[in-house]
This record gives sequence, C-alpha cells and structure tokens, in this order.
Amino acid sequence: MQNQMKNQPLFALVPVPYEALVDAGIEIGDPLQFTVEEGKITMERLVPEEIEIVCSGNCQDCPMLLLDCIGGCEACPCKNNCERSEVR
Repeated sequence: MQNQMKNQPLFALVPVPYEALVDAGIEIGDPLQFTVEEGKITMERLVPEEIEIVCSGNCQDCPMLLLDCIGGCEACPCKNNCERSEVR
C-alpha cells in the first residue's frame, strides 16, 4: 500500500508484550518479517541460515543492516560485502 499522505512516517512503534515474544521464540534484535492482510499484521522471526537473502550490494536498503554482528559470518548473506567478515 502506498503512502497516501505526504510526510507520513515510514514506521510506527507498536508495543508488543515481552511474554508474547518469548512464547513465540522471538528474541529482541531478531530479524523479523511482516505480512499484512485486511485488519491483521503478522510478525515472524527470520532465521538467516534458513532464508535466502541475495545481497545486491545496496547496503542502505539491506534487511540485515540493523543486525548486531554475532560472528556467524559463514551463514550471513552480507558476508562478501562486510568489513568484519572472516569468510571473504
């Protein structure tokens, strides 16, 4: 859905009960994917080792950009473009 108002925010902060995150197996900082249906937004945890993210070299729009590096370079989709990668 395209923004219909000028200067509309790109993101909204929506509080989620921590217990709900724990019950869903979601840790704070996990990459998430959102799907939208009429009246419903679904949030699910992405596991980088289980998904195929193709690096386009456009780091500005990278879905992994905000992840804290935990040293799992082999499974990271950004390993070839990361200054900290040990895999190059």
